[in-house]
Amino acid sequence: PNLASPTPFFPRIQSINLAHNNLSTLPLSFLKFSNLKMLNLSGNQFTEVPLIVRLFPFLTMLSLSGNQLISYP
Repeated sequence: PNLASPTPFFPRIQSINLAHNNLSTLPLSFLKFSNLKMLNLSGNQFTEVPLIVRLFPFLTMLSLSGNQLISYP
């Protein structure tokens, strides 16, 4: 599904694996995953920890290994 489309099942998703997708940012529409507990962003193009991850109150595991992090919030 398109992240911009309103889809009722998004709040139920607790784990997302976006490893090795050449990502460097996360869109604000990612906030639809309100119950996210685990997020794998390893092996992408992030240079800093996405600020949006601070807005997930249930997030207990964040993987950013294999990125080119130069800034930490």
